[in-house]
Amino acid sequence: MLGRRSVRILVVALAAAGSLTCGESAGPDPNAVASVAITPHAGSIDTGDSLQLSAVAHNAAGDQLNGKSFAWSTLDQTLVTVGSNGRVHGRWPGTARVVAASDGKADTAFVTIIAKITALTITPAVDTLRSLGDVATLTVHAAIDTQAYTGGGSYSWDVSDTAVVGFQSVSFDSTTATIVARRDGAAYVRVREARGVRDSLRIVVRQRVAAILVPQSTVAFRGCPNRIVALAIDARNNAVAGAVLAWATTDSSRATVDASGLVTPLIAGSDTIVISSGDVTRRVALVVNVAATPTLETRGAVAGVTAVGVGQYALAFGDLGSSFPYYLAPARFRVVSSDTTILKSVPADTVSYFVSTTITAGPVRLVGRAVGSVTLTPYLCDVAGPSVPFPVTRATLVIGAPASPARTDDPPVYLGARTRDSTGGFQFIAQPLTVRFTATDTTVIMPDSAYQHLPVGTDQTAMRFTFTDSGTTRVVLLDSSGASLPDSSSPVHVRYPPLFIFSDGAGQADTLHIGMRQKPYYDVYRARVGLDRFVSGQPLVVHVSTSDGAVVAVGPDSAEIPVGQSATTGAFDIASRDSRGTAIVTARAFRHEDDRMAIVVGRPAVRVLGPSPDFALYPGDLGQVQVFAVDSATGSFGFPTEAVTFSLTVSDTSVVSLDSATLTVPGGDQASAVAGMTFKKPGTVTITATDPRVAPYSYAPGTSLPFTVLMPYLVADSVFSLGIGQTFGFFVNVNGRLKPGDVVHLEHRNPAVAMLADTTMTGSGAVGATGIAAGVDTVIATAPGFTPDTGTIVVGPGIIELDYWPPVDLTVGQIWSPPISLGLFAPDGGVRLTADTMSITLTPNANIEFLKDGVPVTSVTVVAGDHSSEQFSLRAKAAGTGTVTFSAPNYTPLTKSVTISP
Repeated sequence: MLGRRSVRILVVALAAAGSLTCGESAGPDPNAVASVAITPHAGSIDTGDSLQLSAVAHNAAGDQLNGKSFAWSTLDQTLVTVGSNGRVHGRWPGTARVVAASDGKADTAFVTIIAKITALTITPAVDTLRSLGDVATLTVHAAIDTQAYTGGGSYSWDVSDTAVVGFQSVSFDSTTATIVARRDGAAYVRVREARGVRDSLRIVVRQRVAAILVPQSTVAFRGCPNRIVALAIDARNNAVAGAVLAWATTDSSRATVDASGLVTPLIAGSDTIVISSGDVTRRVALVVNVAATPTLETRGAVAGVTAVGVGQYALAFGDLGSSFPYYLAPARFRVVSSDTTILKSVPADTVSYFVSTTITAGPVRLVGRAVGSVTLTPYLCDVAGPSVPFPVTRATLVIGAPASPARTDDPPVYLGARTRDSTGGFQFIAQPLTVRFTATDTTVIMPDSAYQHLPVGTDQTAMRFTFTDSGTTRVVLLDSSGASLPDSSSPVHVRYPPLFIFSDGAGQADTLHIGMRQKPYYDVYRARVGLDRFVSGQPLVVHVSTSDGAVVAVGPDSAEIPVGQSATTGAFDIASRDSRGTAIVTARAFRHEDDRMAIVVGRPAVRVLGPSPDFALYPGDLGQVQVFAVDSATGSFGFPTEAVTFSLTVSDTSVVSLDSATLTVPGGDQASAVAGMTFKKPGTVTITATDPRVAPYSYAPGTSLPFTVLMPYLVADSVFSLGIGQTFGFFVNVNGRLKPGDVVHLEHRNPAVAMLADTTMTGSGAVGATGIAAGVDTVIATAPGFTPDTGTIVVGPGIIELDYWPPVDLTVGQIWSPPISLGLFAPDGGVRLTADTMSITLTPNANIEFLKDGVPVTSVTVVAGDHSSEQFSLRAKAAGTGTVTFSAPNYTPLTKSVTISP
């Protein structure tokens, strides 16, 4: 786009060109106005503000002309006014056109007038809200000068006291806001336009009583004031705080009521209570009854009591009986003491509704003030119950005691202290009490603190005690004021923690018996000293000694139990010497109880362990013998301090021979290795071990229990039942050792009855036998050097048995689904196998039939070497009794029946 300067040059050039070509005269008058320009050409002002515009004139050449006058005007007089000097004044929001003209030429400027709101007004002019929750919708109205402006604006709302009035909602454009009353008071609601103009409205919230909420009727007991609770509410059911209510009765002789609604019933009957506030009135029906007669119950801190101590209090209750209408009205319970210097009721009375099915009123505290006796009378309202005597005794203290005996390493214990009256009833403290804890010997047990304070309402306290040393003492409890009788515990025996001498392999013993030159334990399980708790603080040094070193030696003489452990990590070696007698081994440690073990040393002995007399032994078998080191007096095992070799002798070498004539028990062990033996012939023998040394510590000899080598013998089945055509194993047991190449021969005397599958056996086992014909066959079993035996095979008709026959009635068409099979058995009922495949015939009557794979069958097969037939099923065909006979050659037939229902 060309600028004014470019246009001017272009016009001059064209004019010059024209004059050259056309011969015309020179250009326009240089003093003539060709254009007008306003500065600024565009601008903005607020309503009520002014903007100064200026104008210049230019000739056709674009040169500014001075001395020209301008006429100013506006095309939008509702928006702005313009003076003769070009000063524009904003009147109303919008865009105004301002024109400057000179010599017939003009320019137009555009001025934007921005709304500047000068006044706000909130409507409606709400003054008072009468109920909490009342709402009012407020609208802000804007004005520019005196003219209403609805073109918009940016408003913000606030309230001076949000506890009185709050905003419920504000419109999207913020021109309206809904307020809600929250509590009585006054607050200002303010609205502010973004450019500063504002308005406010005073809102008063003052609740007005619209209704009075009270029970429709109430019940009171004669002599028991009953407060009626009335609630004044506004129209939105909010409580009106501070509402003044007026109270009255229609019959002041029956009941009176004060300004707080407290009704005092005077005589039984009916009355009406009238409640009013301004022009709102509410009436309440009043029924006056007579209270129940109370029976006094007194309880202490734990259970019922019949007395109370001085400085203590018990609780008094009124038993009202289950028929008392406890839910109707509050009733006043009180206890009257005949002498308040001895016992006083605190508080004087209690008032409440009774809501338990076992109706009791109270409690009232019965405070003991001096030793003596009073009469207590319970009252419910104005009804007196039976009076009871109630003594006040001197208060006593009672102290518990820790479990005895205790130990110095036991954790501290808490001992309970309680207060009770002189009759033994535990009672509450009525006034603060300070008790003193001590002990008859504080070096044995010591409290953490000498004094303990019991506040009012408690009946017990506790004190922490530490066990400081061994000894016997009593815990003593004293009342620092001397008002309560003191108490002391039973004797408390405190001991040091014990030590225990033990072995990991043999446990713990008070007395051990060993022979001379023996130890009581394996070397790997030597003696240790232990505790029943872990060591803490620092390692515990343990010392071990013996009372007679000539009988028993002990070493080393000390060891440590490390922190966190419960036994010495090092072990003690205990060994007897060359003298008989008893020595005491003692373990000691600082502030621990000694442990002692008695070691009784006698002559050592040897124990011989040979074959057990209960075992069956036969010539040719092998056996073993072993010797053990023991104490001769008790037979307790010992562990020699040196190797000991024993000589072995057999009472009859023709029966048994030994592989070795000696056995040695190694040092530190209790048993020798084993020596082998061979059984040569039948007979009874013993084995003796002797110590060949001639010395006081030589071992007493030992002899084994007698054992017997038996004559070998055979045992055949004594009676073997077999069916004709059946086969099974005939068993022979070989008791003894067959020589190499020897076998057991079987011979039977009646081959027509049974057949044997083999006539020899290489050891215990069974030979197959098959029944051929009914009868008895005798089988003779023999072997070289064995006592023979004879067995019999009894052959006869076999037995057919049936599995899964129906135990219940069947119905016509029903198939008995569990599969049925037939089994073959010997005449005596034993399971047997069939020697050949055989067929069993099924002969049913017309009421039943048998199926196999859904097809009727009249026979089933038992294959050779089996004892059960194929499986089949039964189907009921017609009502009545279904019968069937199962038969096969050489078997007793089997008949079964079942009832068929239509």
